[in-house]
Amino acid sequence: MTVLHKYNAAYSFPRVARRLRRKFRIHTFTDYVSKLVGLHADSDNECDDGYLNVDLSRSIWQAELTSYALAAIEENHVWSDWILQWSRNDPVQRLFEGAEHASLTDETAISIAISELCDMAPDVSPIKIRSAIQMQINRFLKFQKIYRIEDSSAALYATLASRAIRVGDTTAVIPMFDMINHSTTPNIELKFDGERFQMYTNRFVKEGEELFICYDIKQIDHEWDEYSALWTLMQWGIPAPKPKD
Repeated sequence: MTVLHKYNAAYSFPRVARRLRRKFRIHTFTDYVSKLVGLHADSDNECDDGYLNVDLSRSIWQAELTSYALAAIEENHVWSDWILQWSRNDPVQRLFEGAEHASLTDETAISIAISELCDMAPDVSPIKIRSAIQMQINRFLKFQKIYRIEDSSAALYATLASRAIRVGDTTAVIPMFDMINHSTTPNIELKFDGERFQMYTNRFVKEGEELFICYDIKQIDHEWDEYSALWTLMQWGIPAPKPKD
């Protein structure tokens, strides 16, 4: 089965690709005009918007791939059965699943998700977890306005993030790869030569032994990092505990 990334998705769904490009160009232009108008009126807001724009440009893949995944389901594309099998079960997912019931603006629902994430990752600062959750919510709400993503698609938006991995200059969901569990001592590695993806073992694997891959290669043979642990928790719902002394 073909890998799902923005390039082959755009080839499979050209009308969706054109709509996404048009929507983002309109957003970029109107946002730029809004900054010019408010440049002298509110310098603090200008800084906030500038930070948000950088954040959006780095995370736009999630909204784009969600739009393509929805198109695949609607058109019964070859990807549709695979996409419908995706699942995720963690506090971030449950929060986004409740978007149809306004969970993303409900402080009680947000606080419950934060509390559960803090229990999962006690070594990560609760303040940073709250900031990360709010950033995830703000991203989605912003993309929702740009791309007209329905509340009912918020769950798919969150689930997709947990299946995706950065490869080369893009982010992709790779069949089979997305079913392999995470470990900081993996026995499987991924190679991308610009055209093909290859998975291979990095050591001898016994018959019946579970296969593992590391979702964040920065966690291999490196000291524990709170930022890396935080985003492993946010994107994949996986705690990365600090090693015991």
